Amino acid sequence: MSWSTRNKSPNKQDISKEKTDKQRRPASPASASLKTDSNMCESVHEVTLLEELGKLRKENQEGHNQTKMSLDRLEQTVLDIKVQKGQHEGRIGKLEDRVGMAEDVAMRHQRVLRYLIHLSTTCDDLQNRLRRNNVRIFQNGDDDEDNEEVLDKDTLYRDQVVKGAIEVQTREYAIELNAPSQDPDSQPRKKKEEEDINAMEMEVDKRDLISREISKFRDTHKKPEERERSRDVSEGRSRSRERTREDKKRDREEDEEDVYERRRLERRLRDKEAAYQERLKNWEIRERKKARDYSKETEREDERRQEMMKEAKRLKEFLEDYDDDRDDPKYYRGSALQKRLLDREKETELDERDGPPTQTAPAVHGQLHIH
Repeated sequence: MSWSTRNKSPNKQDISKEKTDKQRRPASPASASLKTDSNMCESVHEVTLLEELGKLRKENQEGHNQTKMSLDRLEQTVLDIKVQKGQHEGRIGKLEDRVGMAEDVAMRHQRVLRYLIHLSTTCDDLQNRLRRNNVRIFQNGDDDEDNEEVLDKDTLYRDQVVKGAIEVQTREYAIELNAPSQDPDSQPRKKKEEEDINAMEMEVDKRDLISREISKFRDTHKKPEERERSRDVSEGRSRSRERTREDKKRDREEDEEDVYERRRLERRLRDKEAAYQERLKNWEIRERKKARDYSKETEREDERRQEMMKEAKRLKEFLEDYDDDRDDPKYYRGSALQKRLLDREKETELDERDGPPTQTAPAVHGQLHIH
């Protein structure tokens, strides 16, 4: 149907005016028959037009209902998204708290390790200071001159007790040792020896040799108990010296082991600290990247949600303000109607191609005159 034909077609008011004019004029039989035929055609045309308009209005009502349902679903979806967003934010907060607690635990462990190392060093210093104090207080001159091991307090006390016992025994048996022998042959022999010794001007080495020989002779004539006692004292002293040497060697080895162990712990601590700093740096980089991505995604989601809300609000306002008598000629006449019919046919074809056939709107004939 062309535009000129639609413009030339009479509307309802013109038709009603023509009817009244024709009724007022006297009509001939031929004109009466023509009038009856034209009235019948016009009535059929109006009935058809009204049926088409009713069908279109029904489809429009169904579309309006579907749009309202879509808006309700959209609002429900937006609410669900808000709820999920709140849940995700809560989970992220809990994870951040856990990460912070793990960092605090790691820092506490590092502080404990530092305190242990400092305490070990302090204990070593105190031990060395105590050893030096013992050396300064309890050492004797012979040990310093002979470069022997430093004896502990108990060993020095036992040595002093043994020395005191030896002196007591020496004083007790001094009379017997210095008493003249009762053998009659010993007196002349002794006098002779004394005269020979006093007469001779011997050297110092010979005098020392004679003194040692005299000491050996006295030792051989001591009582068995005294010899056993002196032997025990000498053995105890030798054992104490050996034990002191072993203790000193063991202390030196322990000191070396402590130094090695402390250095090894310090090296391990430095390695752990470096590894922890590296992991912390990588974690911070990763978290910053995730935070940026999350913020960008949140911004995009907010923009998309705002666009959807704007579109939904615009469509809702449009449907609420829609008036059939006022807006039907604007959207369901002329080229707009033809465009919507073509879109409807295309949509129907796509629906038939994609899925099961759906109920379609009746086709509008091209010869239909729409006012």
